[in-house]
Amino acid sequence: MIFLPQRRRGAEEWPRRSAALQKLVALGKGILDFGCLIFYLGKRPFDFPSAISYILSPARRLGTYAVVVANLGLVAPGAHAQLIIERTMNVGASIPDRGQYVSTILWTDAGLSSIRRVSLDLALSSPGATNPMWLGDMVATLTHGTASETERTATVFDYFGGDPDNSATSLVGSYHFESQFDGSWLTSNRWSLLVADRAQGGVGRLDSWKMTVEGAGITTGTFRPGANGRLAVGQETNTGIVAAMTVLEGAVAAEASAGKILRLEGGLSGNGSLDTTTEAGGKVVVGGNSTGFSGILKVAGYGTTELVDARALGTGQLRQTNGNSTVRLNFAGTMSNAIGVYKVAFGTNGATLAGTTTVNNAEFDVASGDTNTITGQITGSGGVTKTGGGVLALAGTTTNDFTGASAVNAGTLLLNKTAGTTAISGSSIAIHSGGTLLLGAANQISDSTQVTMAGGTVALGGYDETAGRLAVTADSIFDFGTAAGGANTFTFSDFDTSGYGGVAGLTLSNVGIGSKVVFGTDYTGNTTFNTFTSKISFSDGNLQGAISFGGGQTTLTVAAIPDARVAAAAVVLIILIGWTEVRRGRLWGRQEIGVLKSGKWKVKNGKI
Repeated sequence: MIFLPQRRRGAEEWPRRSAALQKLVALGKGILDFGCLIFYLGKRPFDFPSAISYILSPARRLGTYAVVVANLGLVAPGAHAQLIIERTMNVGASIPDRGQYVSTILWTDAGLSSIRRVSLDLALSSPGATNPMWLGDMVATLTHGTASETERTATVFDYFGGDPDNSATSLVGSYHFESQFDGSWLTSNRWSLLVADRAQGGVGRLDSWKMTVEGAGITTGTFRPGANGRLAVGQETNTGIVAAMTVLEGAVAAEASAGKILRLEGGLSGNGSLDTTTEAGGKVVVGGNSTGFSGILKVAGYGTTELVDARALGTGQLRQTNGNSTVRLNFAGTMSNAIGVYKVAFGTNGATLAGTTTVNNAEFDVASGDTNTITGQITGSGGVTKTGGGVLALAGTTTNDFTGASAVNAGTLLLNKTAGTTAISGSSIAIHSGGTLLLGAANQISDSTQVTMAGGTVALGGYDETAGRLAVTADSIFDFGTAAGGANTFTFSDFDTSGYGGVAGLTLSNVGIGSKVVFGTDYTGNTTFNTFTSKISFSDGNLQGAISFGGGQTTLTVAAIPDARVAAAAVVLIILIGWTEVRRGRLWGRQEIGVLKSGKWKVKNGKI
């Protein structure tokens, strides 16, 4: 900025100063014009007509100034160029020799209030080999509107006037219009493509054409993208908003590239599908009350599709097609829709999924401090993997029947279905360091599901549980939840002796006297099992465990360590149990293991 001295100038001095200032302003404007031209052309493939259009159009230069300033963060960008909409017309109609064909789109409820730029892709061919199209005879124009509303027309190509000797018999081309259609969306909603043959000799065919329009989205009413339509965010903004109700009458693609957010805030309607495809860092947001929607939301890509309203799917479904994308559920409330997912992230506390959830090795992320719940049935060939520091509760009255492997990698997976109703049904569940598997009711795990202790915690909450094989791969914790009194039992079909490395152990905590860990296999004399039991310890140093064999089982029973005053009574009690059981039993606790044999026992210093 230039500050002129605050003193009066002579009459001869001001013209000189004024001329210098004007030259400086002109230089700055020239630099700005050149920079904006580079910015403008850099947003699209270069073509000479676009450069001339920019130079000759003050309105277009002014609009680019605003975009450049907005991108510098000085002011917010305007509402223009928020959305890209696209329609494809499969035609397959002949263009007569020395005739013409007009294909029309009546794009009702297109969702744009104004037009910023238009692109056209078309395909021409020859319907027969005997009299093929001569491209040098062809002319095409695109028109928006009707004569009564001051229609806007642009030449797509004119080979007849510019390249009449072109003998090509087919054409696939893309064409861009930067200013010819600028302005409001005309009320006739009509777009017409005319393709004409201007000379004798040859018949052509219009196979298809696709029109892409960029402009400002409407804020009320209804938006109909049309079958095979496409939505995306405009070139000159990072957020595209559809505030109107989106009616899906066929398959509609919704796309968001890296750093872009496409927001459909007015809800969905119809029985078509919304197919979201996002790049990494891109997001499609679906919200609003979709009471009239019975179709499918299909999620693909590498970014995020986010639901911000429990009613966003109406009575429709959600289907995630790969594990690279993320379905983000950012609402509090109950959603009853059927969903099929690979990766789910809960965005807030208090969301409940009451419909059927089909899992494909699905990951569920819950943030620390949040609790989210699945009360509907979980089915499918995958499993449930819990991530994030929060709580995911599997509740309700319906038995889950998924068949894959599950895991708790972080936070808490709460099994809280009606007692006796299976919450974990798959082949296995692994509890890793930082993860907790917590029972909220008895018998939540399938009797055939392997439980792998991989550094985490199984918290029984005071309830009994039965599962398949127990595997221990890292030091882990069994929290019985009965420290205040009472006893509970965790029953396994067997112990994974072949996979046990001989190092990892279990710590039993909050365990009441009389609690048991039972294996449905007799491990008498099994060296690997003996090594495992030597690694079992108690968080309460006043407890010990007794191991008994028989009846096809091995039972670890928690008991108190007797003191000297009651030790003799304890010995008499053991004798009364029966010689056979005593001869096959062992005492373990405080890492001191010994085999009881017949004969005499003495009590010394509180030990037998």
